[in-house]
Amino acid sequence: MPHSFRVRALASAGVLALSLGLVGGTLPASGASYDKTSAKEKKRVDSVPTPKLAWATCFEGLECAEVKVPRDYDKPKGAKTELALLRYRSPDQKKRIGTLFVNPGGPGGWATDLAYFSSEFLSSDILERFDIVGVDPRGVGYSDNVRCFADPGNRNR
Repeated sequence: MPHSFRVRALASAGVLALSLGLVGGTLPASGASYDKTSAKEKKRVDSVPTPKLAWATCFEGLECAEVKVPRDYDKPKGAKTELALLRYRSPDQKKRIGTLFVNPGGPGGWATDLAYFSSEFLSSDILERFDIVGVDPRGVGYSDNVRCFADPGNRNR
């Protein structure tokens, strides 16, 4: 990946570390609930089957995948869009306890970049215990572009 991606990823690292409670902060109390999703929304999203990912080696030993998801979850069988994922696997899968999903925020932040450079800003303790995964949002990075209007002239109406 080009150097400009590295700069952008590292600039986001401080925000990520603070949001994870890794720098001078504390993590939420055990059992804390942040679930604000309504029952109707849960049912709507949960009605779409979880896709199976086909991870393939990419870049320097990392793994990449693409997944098609509904463009509109109210029409899950309708048009699809493709999202890009990048995974840094924990070097010792026996010590691994889970997956840490990273997102630099936005608009326009490439989560795949952040996962790509995770070894430059996350501690070895974190990297040994977690796989690090970045998912580029719709219209960002390696994911499909977003097209809001069939005709660009309609955007001003």
